[in-house]
Amino acid sequence: MNAKRSKTILLVLVVIWIALTVGAFTPYVILNSSRYRIIRIAILAVMMLIVVAFSCIKAVKYNKFIAWYMAVVGIVGIELFTFKAFDLNVSYNDIVLLVFTFLATCIGYKAGFDKRKIEVLTLIYGMLATALGVLTMIGFVGAIRLTNYMYVIDTKNMVGQIVATGGIGLTIVTFGRKRIQWWEIILLVFTVILIFLLRCRTAIVAFILFGALYGHRAFDSKALILSFYVVLIALLFFSSQVFSFLDTVFVGRFDVTDIESLSAGRMHRNVQGMEFFFAHPFFGEMGAHSELQNIHNYVIKRLAAYGFFSLPILAFYFWFTVKVIKEWIAADVKDYYNVGSLMMIIPFFASLLEPLSPFGPGLVQIIPFFFYGCSLRSMDDKKKPQ
Repeated sequence: MNAKRSKTILLVLVVIWIALTVGAFTPYVILNSSRYRIIRIAILAVMMLIVVAFSCIKAVKYNKFIAWYMAVVGIVGIELFTFKAFDLNVSYNDIVLLVFTFLATCIGYKAGFDKRKIEVLTLIYGMLATALGVLTMIGFVGAIRLTNYMYVIDTKNMVGQIVATGGIGLTIVTFGRKRIQWWEIILLVFTVILIFLLRCRTAIVAFILFGALYGHRAFDSKALILSFYVVLIALLFFSSQVFSFLDTVFVGRFDVTDIESLSAGRMHRNVQGMEFFFAHPFFGEMGAHSELQNIHNYVIKRLAAYGFFSLPILAFYFWFTVKVIKEWIAADVKDYYNVGSLMMIIPFFASLLEPLSPFGPGLVQIIPFFFYGCSLRSMDDKKKPQ
């Protein structure tokens, strides 16, 4: 098989993989356990087909980060299987999420797609993510509108992250062109509105941070000043509606004067998690009875679950965090090759407020990690002598 045909087949398989992954979170699928199980199997089957057929694991030979990623997967896997053998209380969820995101990164790196293909894939992912947002609103709310009650949409935290990540991709594609397409502007504006309507506060704040970074890096000061005055004038004319909208999105029925209410009880659970770690620092929940409810912080969740044995995965998490922050600072935000690095803003910010991000929950992050693999390949290619 010649290289051109091989690339075409890989591109088609990746499009199918992206479509299946986004489709898995539509209400029609995710609310039906049998359908969700079938589509998960299909996603993993396509993923493994790509990994095996295109020797994606070989990416560890060419990139130091991916090699360390594989080492951490191995270390954490050995830890968990060893503890399970000693009948400790172990969940395999973390190792599964690490494996999925590791393989997705390998696929992105080994694919070696050119800028045009990355542009097309980013646009496809963004459009599918927007469609997912629409179907989620219709499926749970009955219409595309803001609801007063935050938990009408059961999957808002997962879907919110997918739509926000897709929104980052659409922003980079839309403004990365020399000639802006107006239909893409309309799509992007609609996507941003959906991010707010879904009321995933973590995704909203992360997307706003991306917007600030993108605006600072992509536009000159005159454009930023003009945009500021346009927004200011709009706020003056529609202030009551705008502030009412934002109050509903971020606060809703929570008590803004009570941090426990505003955080939906997460602050108290995080404090309990730290107290549990200090009481059981060696094995955490693996070796002690625990009645902890779900902790909404990646680091605290791992410390409470594994004690000091969480150090390998947390060391990797902190290294990864520093690495992507450096990439955000240095990235040319209009370069399609950097879309993966910039997409990491959503999962890593979410890790401060969610238990499974940046590697989960479920299959939410595998496509952003695929794009991150593409970004890693581009960085390595730029280092090669011309």
